Amino acid sequence: MSLTAADHGAHPPPDDPLWQESWLLSWYCPRTRTGGYHHVDFQPSRGRTCVQSWSAEDGEVVHRYQNLNLPGVGDPADFEAGPLRVSTREPLRGIDVVTPLGRLAFDADTAPQSPRRSEGRNVGLVDYTSAGTGHYEMFGRLTGRTPSGREVEAWAFHDHSWGPRDYGNLSATYRWGHFCFGPDLRLVIYQMTKDVKAACYGYVLRDGARADVVHVDSEVTIAGDGHTPIRAHLVAHTADGRSFELSGTTDVASVSTHDGGHFSTETFGRYTLGGRVGAGHLAVRERPGPSSQHLAWLTAHDTGDDR
Repeated sequence: MSLTAADHGAHPPPDDPLWQESWLLSWYCPRTRTGGYHHVDFQPSRGRTCVQSWSAEDGEVVHRYQNLNLPGVGDPADFEAGPLRVSTREPLRGIDVVTPLGRLAFDADTAPQSPRRSEGRNVGLVDYTSAGTGHYEMFGRLTGRTPSGREVEAWAFHDHSWGPRDYGNLSATYRWGHFCFGPDLRLVIYQMTKDVKAACYGYVLRDGARADVVHVDSEVTIAGDGHTPIRAHLVAHTADGRSFELSGTTDVASVSTHDGGHFSTETFGRYTLGGRVGAGHLAVRERPGPSSQHLAWLTAHDTGDDR
């Protein structure tokens, strides 16, 4: 995907009721257990903006905001939405964000990346391959000061996508996340299941080189509340034949919803990989109902067929 500075801002929407433009900033410091998840969805066909935002200090959620019906549509490069105020210092590089935890600055230290499936097509959370759609994401550092006077210095992840998205049909289940083990090792992992088949993609940035993820093995332990991951074990297999095994525990989590009954849990935690300690953001959506394979067996069972 070829990007220009103009892609940092708003894109002309087509006549498509599902077209949207999404903006995400996710950041976390495992030492202080302080972080934030801020997702904004601009939907021009509906004249609305959707915001999911929460912040944590000392491992506790101290601010939570969700509104899926804010009037008006903003520009991802410069907007106010709910508790967030965003402005651009340098397109595709530097962003200033005012959140309930204070004024923060994001500075990218990786070039913009576009996830690719194993067949090499550019994709985001849906298949952004048609003309006029796109997706890019960057790792970086986030700095600032909280209202309590605490200095903030954390790893951070920013993405921006535009194109049609049906949140109600996004996936049956997923595990996706981004993980930082230092400036020389970052991972982005997607395991998205529509019905019974998972689409795995993402990439590993290691010593300045990129390797695309072609398969993901995941084991996630869910707490007794039925939705909060308390620990995770992930293995990302890359196209060049390497595998990266990481494990972590959740420090803090919160939930979000969207159209069509979409419900997910976002988490931050401490992760290890090959003796290295880092931090990660893992998002989990559990299966809300039976798959087509489940339904086939259940239907046969109901009719007395013991297959």
